[in-house]
Amino acid sequence: MSLGCRECLAGVRRSGRRLFETAYTRSPYRFPIIGRLDIFNQLKPSDIRSYYEYRYAPNNVFYVVVGEVRNTDVVKQIRDAYANTRTRAMAPAVLPDEPPTKTPSGVNSPAYTLPLPSLAPVSRA
Repeated sequence: MSLGCRECLAGVRRSGRRLFETAYTRSPYRFPIIGRLDIFNQLKPSDIRSYYEYRYAPNNVFYVVVGEVRNTDVVKQIRDAYANTRTRAMAPAVLPDEPPTKTPSGVNSPAYTLPLPSLAPVSRA
């Protein structure tokens, strides 16, 4: 089973999933990032290539680099990786507006209730 399928089956952590389902009613943010298993299983390599070619371009990527690195080395690696890739105009990703929240949202289900840890006083030596 591929990593993507395992992520789908793991449910991307139930509490996080429920948070986004509750917070967003129109936005695609309400769906798990990895997608749903039934859709994932229908993907063909050509589907993934098409999406990659549509959305990935040097001018539509940003990197976060942490740790002890040399800036010049990282910039060189990125430039080398994209040396043969052209920048291009990208269609903006437009998200729908969410309606304002009028009442508190919540999920009252034992499956989503976590016990609170007991708080014991901390002694300082």
